[in-house]
Amino acid sequence: MRVTKRHILAFATASLIGGTCLAADNGAGDLADLQKQLDALQKAVDNCKLPQAKELDQVLREISNVGVANSVQTTRIRAERADYKREYGQQPVVFSMTGDFRGMYGFLQQVEKLARPLRITHLDWSKTPDGQLNARITFNLFFATETTPAAAPAPSQPRRLPHDDDADLVDQLQAMQDKQKSIAQQAQLTAALTEKLPRSAIVASIIDAMPRGTSLVELRVDSEGASAKGNAKDDEQVKQFAAKLSNENVLRDVRVKQSNGATHEFQIDMNLNSASPLGRDATAALEANK
Repeated sequence: MRVTKRHILAFATASLIGGTCLAADNGAGDLADLQKQLDALQKAVDNCKLPQAKELDQVLREISNVGVANSVQTTRIRAERADYKREYGQQPVVFSMTGDFRGMYGFLQQVEKLARPLRITHLDWSKTPDGQLNARITFNLFFATETTPAAAPAPSQPRRLPHDDDADLVDQLQAMQDKQKSIAQQAQLTAALTEKLPRSAIVASIIDAMPRGTSLVELRVDSEGASAKGNAKDDEQVKQFAAKLSNENVLRDVRVKQSNGATHEFQIDMNLNSASPLGRDATAALEANK
């Protein structure tokens, strides 16, 4: 199984919440072992921590580089007004892009594997006459604010006194507990901002459900639902498509909003099931339906 930032954050959060000492249940008997575990968890959480606002340019470059790696061309980047919360800020950025279906799907998959937490709040794909896709994708980039939980400093070594070993141990334990609390706050915040249902999983579920010979002309995904417009051989194929979509774990309330029997054009709307397990990879389906 590929370890992602979701696994790291889930592990870190679970390890940090519930006990006063990490590894106490595992028989770790000295402070050095506990300190090593705290340092390892701090490093894992730091890899996924919120960037500073001034570092968002680097996140944008990372997204653009993923596009280049998948032969997806970025034609425009537009930043919208930032929104500041108590513990973090969010910067919506709209990417206009063009590429083929496989490249766009690979782009989505790889962007969602980037270490920094982000969310795709709106996705619009439309097919051009030459078989390419024009895409408009809105990313929510999260960044740290002044009130964001900061990384805990490494505990300083207190000066040991001749007859004060017990007090020395208490001070070290208290410093470790303070660090443990700080790491837990960072992990919980980043985990809360990480998208639970990747947009690539939604696209995979829709593509996997397409009967052979069905083609999509438009695909829209936002925070609440999705819609697919396209062409089919006949209305029976549209019904099969809707039925398969209804069986996908990531989708619910699937309904055929419009189906024109004369030209076999259709529109299918659906809601997202954010509590579902992740959808399948769509690579094979993309190959069959390209």
